[in-house]
Amino acid sequence: MVNLAKGKIGEDAASLLGALLVTKIGLAGLSRADMAAENRRDFYLYIDEFQNFATLSLANMLSELRKYRINMILSHQFQGQLDPQVRDAILAKQELLFHSGSGSQTPKCWPVSSTRSFPR
Repeated sequence: MVNLAKGKIGEDAASLLGALLVTKIGLAGLSRADMAAENRRDFYLYIDEFQNFATLSLANMLSELRKYRINMILSHQFQGQLDPQVRDAILAKQELLFHSGSGSQTPKCWPVSSTRSFPR
């Protein structure tokens, strides 16, 4: 758990450190290519307020990391916080999408798709 509160370390420092950490974790996930698929355990990365760290490279990592069993749970408050190119890339690569909200920018219905079965 990493606390990157803007009020404690500043907005620029929080964005820079967050982007570096996400990239480092992504690179560690890609290193699983040398590991046999049956030996890869699920790893979950939770990123709250991810618009602060959202880059096109993060969006592109989503599809690559999925095959190495790195799962990202990304949360933010509304679509307008995201760069349109990043938003479109993330939505195109999602496996499961959950949304909740009632703002004017919140879509009434987003597609939810999944190719993985989840244990109950």
